[in-house]
Amino acid sequence: ENTDGEIRALVLSAQTTYKLENREFDEAIKLLQEAKDSAKTGSPIFSAQIAGNLAETKHQIFGASSDVVMIYKQASEGLKNSELEATKAVLNLNLGICYQEMSQNNRGALLEAVKHYQESLKYFSREDFPEEFAFTQNNLALAYLSISLTEASDTLRVAIAIQALREALKVYTKSTHPELWASTQLNLANALQHAPSGHVEENLMEAVNLYEEILSIRQPPENPVGYARLLANQGNALAHLGVFEHAIPKLNEAKNIFAQIGENDSAEAIA
Repeated sequence: ENTDGEIRALVLSAQTTYKLENREFDEAIKLLQEAKDSAKTGSPIFSAQIAGNLAETKHQIFGASSDVVMIYKQASEGLKNSELEATKAVLNLNLGICYQEMSQNNRGALLEAVKHYQESLKYFSREDFPEEFAFTQNNLALAYLSISLTEASDTLRVAIAIQALREALKVYTKSTHPELWASTQLNLANALQHAPSGHVEENLMEAVNLYEEILSIRQPPENPVGYARLLANQGNALAHLGVFEHAIPKLNEAKNIFAQIGENDSAEAIA
């Protein structure tokens, strides 16, 4: 009760951990807010670090919101002149995630997400931070691919997205990260299939091969919807290549799976 300044902020932060462990979320957020304010005068950098924790806590509990973005930005501003590069990179990554979650395909929000992902990648190198590097590259790609193709520069963004997915796949391999590898590989195959390019045939052939690699580790009983979508995407790519004798069996199998599990709209779309 008799503490103040940074000492009080430290004690309140410890209490916050206890409250979070006991799922007393509203109380934890109040304590973090008080801790942030308590440290502000004596140690603005410590206060900014607590602000980052406050934003992350609210983000995890209540989801992305403009309030969470504002607190992340306050933390970033407070750390701007510090040498806490790792903390700043994490804040940029979290800001990117926030904007992406809030975007609802809004161009401005997605471009903000891209900006923060690119900023975090200045620190998260593949050599020193492979997990963070791959995660950020994958998110960067998805943000770019969610932007509607309305401007000439958007074609370049698709190419950057494809390259970002290739970078992520240098970390996410079939043996080390099977699930992350499969989802990132799927993102790459989908991007290649729909990318505006002067090399359409090469892109489609690569997409077909990428889908085939994923199908080799996916089994219909585990995720019939996902498996059927994979088949449908591969069948679509094969059809665009004119390889109908291989496309039709893939599409038929996907249609049958969708029909069996009651996904009638998907089955009709494939038909």
